[in-house]
Amino acid sequence: MNGAPRISALLAALALASGVFLLAPGIDLAASAWFYREGRWLLEAVPGMSAFNKGFNTATHWFSGVLAATVLGLVIRQRLVPAVPPTNLRRTGYLLLVIALGPGLLVNAGLKEHWGRARPAQIAEFGGSAAYTPVWLPTDGCASNCSFVSGHVAFATVPVAGAWMATRRRARRAWLVGGLATGALMGFCRVGLGRHFLSDALIATVLVTLVAAVVAALMSRLGAPPDGASGTMQVD
Repeated sequence: MNGAPRISALLAALALASGVFLLAPGIDLAASAWFYREGRWLLEAVPGMSAFNKGFNTATHWFSGVLAATVLGLVIRQRLVPAVPPTNLRRTGYLLLVIALGPGLLVNAGLKEHWGRARPAQIAEFGGSAAYTPVWLPTDGCASNCSFVSGHVAFATVPVAGAWMATRRRARRAWLVGGLATGALMGFCRVGLGRHFLSDALIATVLVTLVAAVVAALMSRLGAPPDGASGTMQVD
């Protein structure tokens, strides 16, 4: 799909980001330290920032529910009126799959619940008692809903899925850049509040983009690409 990143390129980006933070964990600590002054996280003083971050979780649940209901409605409509082109169903179903498999299964149900990485505000360097743990190393520094990787950033990155849903190259690139930008903005908020490390944000962004690419590839090989084109499509 022209304008959308290839799976191989995303795997390379994931390996590079992981390698950098494994070999140079001081980057994480330095990035968080920049936001930690006199025992407080800088963005905690920004009016409404904490409320925004809490409200974001509720908004993601509502959005996912509405999206699931939309998919169900489109399936029923397709059954009743088979002649209606299934483009909207493909796109909406694709987006729901990306959310369910990326932010849902991989990030929140998988990594955050089983990797045990303590959040910045929980480690000794920033007033806590836990130890810092590099990326991809399972530990017991946190019991549940832990730091690796960021669920907020994962969901904020979902707009990158538009790179595989749009039909024009310029639109694909716009969606990709937009999704990376919203992910980066959310990452800034989460790091600035002491909720996540820089590596949590960056790796979450790459993982969700990778999930979007893989799901699009699978749908294309099944003859139902998310951009609504007929026939199979080479994604990577």
